[in-house]
Amino acid sequence: MHSIWFTAILFTCLGYIFHAEPFSLWVLISALFAPFIAWYCGSALKATIHGPSNERVLGTAFGVIGFMLSWYWITKTGFWLSIFNFHIPGYRWVTIGFLIGFLFTTKADSDRAL
Repeated sequence: MHSIWFTAILFTCLGYIFHAEPFSLWVLISALFAPFIAWYCGSALKATIHGPSNERVLGTAFGVIGFMLSWYWITKTGFWLSIFNFHIPGYRWVTIGFLIGFLFTTKADSDRAL
């Protein structure tokens, strides 16, 4: 599922490059990195559940703060995407990434990261 998410992020950025009316490099960078940061923070938050108890507070804080920063960044740039006349605001896009990172990170993934 993680590789599908990365592919979706890349196709979203390509769609923005070819179809954005006023092209902005800052919006493109936020469209590329903010969903990735949100996914990473969701995965880190899940890894803290499986990790040692002395790292849970810091891992939880990192996951939540990183997600909120990516949410703020993509909202500030005004990014949104449209798929077959279905519009998704940027904050929902990063929320989806965070949930994918959190829900689909397994204990084995957490053990490899630690």
